[in-house]
Amino acid sequence: SNGFAACVEPLLAAQGSTAPMAQLDGTSVLHLACRDGRESVLKVLLDSLNLLGGIDVRDSRGSTPLHAAARQGRAAIARRLLQEHAAVNAMDERGWTPLMLASFVGHLETVQVLLDAHADPNICDANGTCALLLASAGDHLPVCALLRPLNEWAYSRDPPIDPFCPVGPRCQVYVH
Repeated sequence: SNGFAACVEPLLAAQGSTAPMAQLDGTSVLHLACRDGRESVLKVLLDSLNLLGGIDVRDSRGSTPLHAAARQGRAAIARRLLQEHAAVNAMDERGWTPLMLASFVGHLETVQVLLDAHADPNICDANGTCALLLASAGDHLPVCALLRPLNEWAYSRDPPIDPFCPVGPRCQVYVH
């Protein structure tokens, strides 16, 4: 695990500002470290943010490193990025936030980390889909239970439910 960091440090030092910091699809080394849970590499990279495009560098899909960490359930990585002031409510090209991604795949600990950092559970994409609906689509009951009390429309008579979102039957109790 520390071997990866030992490889990254001299590359950053030798290449300086001319280092190729992204793959062809725009995925930066910071995205990869977050996605793969490489905490030691992340520590090295955070010291070189000016070379990497900043903490909220975007890939070709508009995702930030925090999106990558959230998608993979990397709660410790997400917490570290948030300590470095990553944009907790950044939206990718679909209009999804890191909270929406973590909710969709059911990563409860990561959802809690994002909420503790003031992620907005009421942000919806262009279809009106929010984190609670995404969690319910996957029948992620613990995530639904965490998000429901925070959701503005969860208690309304007429919630703006996306008709194309397959709300899981076991989660409907949390949505309605």
